[in-house]
Amino acid sequence: MANPASAIRAEVLARHPDAVLIERGLSHLRHQLPDLDGRHRFVLNAVIGALHYKDDKGAWQEIDDALEDDGADGFSVRTGATGHLLRMAADGKRRLYPNRYDITRYVEFSALPSVGTPQRGPNYLAWDRPSFAIKLFSYGTCVKFLFTLKDTSAPTSVSFNVALVGLTRSGRFLLADGVPVAEMCLPTAIDAAGTERDCTFTLSAGKVTIALDTSGLVFPIEIDPTVDVQVGASANDGYRAGATTWNATETNATIGQFGSTVCHAWTRWIGVTLAGTIGVSYISVYPYAAASGTPLRKIYGVDEDNPAASTTYQEFDADPLTTAGVDWDGVWTVGQWNQSGSLNSIFQELVGSYTISNDAVMLQIRDDGSAVSNYQAMRTWDYSGNLYGAKLYIEYSTGGAVLWGEAALAANGTLAASGKLIAKGTATLSGVGAMAAAGLRTAWGAATLSGAGSLTVAGNLIAKGSAALTGNGTLAAAGRLVAQGSAVLSGSGTLTAAGLRVVFGAATLAGSGSLTAAGRLIARGAAALSATGSLTATALGGAVAWGEAALGATGSLVAAGRLLAKGTASLSGVGTMTAVGLRVCRAAAALSGTGTMVAVGRRVLRGTANLSGVGTMTAVGKRLSFAAAALSGSGTLTAVGRALLSGRAVFQGTGTLVATAAGPPPTVIDLRGSYENTVELTGGDGSYGNIIQLRGSEEPVIELEGSDG
Repeated sequence: MANPASAIRAEVLARHPDAVLIERGLSHLRHQLPDLDGRHRFVLNAVIGALHYKDDKGAWQEIDDALEDDGADGFSVRTGATGHLLRMAADGKRRLYPNRYDITRYVEFSALPSVGTPQRGPNYLAWDRPSFAIKLFSYGTCVKFLFTLKDTSAPTSVSFNVALVGLTRSGRFLLADGVPVAEMCLPTAIDAAGTERDCTFTLSAGKVTIALDTSGLVFPIEIDPTVDVQVGASANDGYRAGATTWNATETNATIGQFGSTVCHAWTRWIGVTLAGTIGVSYISVYPYAAASGTPLRKIYGVDEDNPAASTTYQEFDADPLTTAGVDWDGVWTVGQWNQSGSLNSIFQELVGSYTISNDAVMLQIRDDGSAVSNYQAMRTWDYSGNLYGAKLYIEYSTGGAVLWGEAALAANGTLAASGKLIAKGTATLSGVGAMAAAGLRTAWGAATLSGAGSLTVAGNLIAKGSAALTGNGTLAAAGRLVAQGSAVLSGSGTLTAAGLRVVFGAATLAGSGSLTAAGRLIARGAAALSATGSLTATALGGAVAWGEAALGATGSLVAAGRLLAKGTASLSGVGTMTAVGLRVCRAAAALSGTGTMVAVGRRVLRGTANLSGVGTMTAVGKRLSFAAAALSGSGTLTAVGRALLSGRAVFQGTGTLVATAAGPPPTVIDLRGSYENTVELTGGDGSYGNIIQLRGSEEPVIELEGSDG
């Protein structure tokens, strides 16, 4: 495709003739549509590769990979509108400038041996010989050398001299002042039957050599060494398969069951801006090959603010997912783009949780119970030309403003508004009146009620700065964000919220009142209940406390959200902490008194689980302990999960550890200096290699049921 941005603009105008282009970025376009019912409407298109490059003045220009005449320095053609500059000669010599506006830095490859006169295409030069053929392509973000072996008489290796000017090399990367500006990708061969095989790639002493073992392959065979100038884009899509396989550089990503191996994929787009109400949203993928059977798939959003691309299978598995998921079952049609169903529920959930402005959004396309050998692969960004990564299309709308500056009511009256933005500056009610709003943002700066009145809001944002109720009144909200800065209730009143984020900064209840929230995020900074009150949360998939959840007295901390505490969860009194979510504690869970901690989730503990008193800690999850589980008193630690201990379990007291593991990795239990302990290790299918170490232990009782080794 010569100009992918132009093709996208044409598609948008075909659907919306009144659309006006208002924004360009490396990988996206944004159009504005005529307002409808007072709402501003937008169309976002995003790709994984590149649509634009910056010119010498820093302005975005559309990529067009068509060649133009050169005629200088022995080169016949050159790229016209790309961020890099490629110059090619009739004998195959080529010079690549990673930055077309810096001609002091380039890499030059030597001429091809005895190739004859080339044929010129829109974005390539081609040479055709009896036993082989060569094409040199220029695309928007890469330069590709396509080497086709026609039959057994074709050479199985090819070498080029390489000269670097103003650049250095580190492995396969070319650097300008230590910064990667291009990558020489590992070449892959594919034969006529579709079999793929890695080539050998050596680069030394100023020479590149690519070789292929053709035994067992069916001719013709294509080899495609590539130099990428959009370094890092490959990480934005890929696949996850089996127990530990993760790959971001393959040309395709399989979803379904490949044989009996379960396969998932991910796609990530950067430079995305979304807000308000999602009207239309979908992705489009290009199949790599025909399906086997009928795959069952489901799409989820990665529920993070500006998510980073995963770099390992562990990071992929740890990505939190949206509550909303969209089925995408069936067979994709080969040879064309295939469009998903509406993803509005996913993106509306993300917009409700985060401010998405020039940020990344990421989806996982997961196997959803496909039968054995039912799968299909889609092309990724790494496929030839970097043009076939998944595409994103979203239409959304936002509203206007009622008051931009300040809304103040100093007496006993009522301030009511039904607009989109009630006050961007300050909203103040200093008497005993009422302030009610049905808009999207009640107060951008601060919302303050200093008397005994009532502050009620049904909008999306109550206060971005501070929401404060210092008397005995009530602060109630059904909106998205109650307070991004600080929510303080210092009397015996009630702070209640049914929105997505109750408190972004800190939630403090210093008296004997009640802090109750049914939203997605109760506190991203710290949630503290220092008296005998109650902190209760029933979230539908978000986070109860992002930083720290602390209950320092005899109160109760109850949470049913996805993430109870990403930092530290601490119960230092005799209260109760109960959690039912995907991640109960990511860092450390500590119960140092005689209380009870009960957790049922995907990852009960990623860091350390410590029960140092005589209390009880019970956990049921996929991974009960990522590092270590320690019971140093006389309590009971009961665990049922897939990986009971990836590190080790240490008994230093006289407690009991009951563990049921579903398989590898092996469980290690260290009875160090303990006595009269009871250890029950029940292994399910595939459990093996379990180790119990008796160091100075007296009269231990060990029961091993169904554990190999």
